[in-house]
Amino acid sequence: MPGGRAARGVRTCRVSRITELEPLAETFTRPAGFDPAAHWREYLAAFDTR
Repeated sequence: MPGGRAARGVRTCRVSRITELEPLAETFTRPAGFDPAAHWREYLAAFDTR
């Protein structure tokens, strides 16, 4: 999946591609042990190889 890990897992999106949004009442639960800084480093490393 481009820009993410799995169909229902953590996804990384480019803010510059968001052209419209609508706030929802829906919430989410962060995956256990999720480390945003580590995720970003891994994402950037994978991006550089693409």
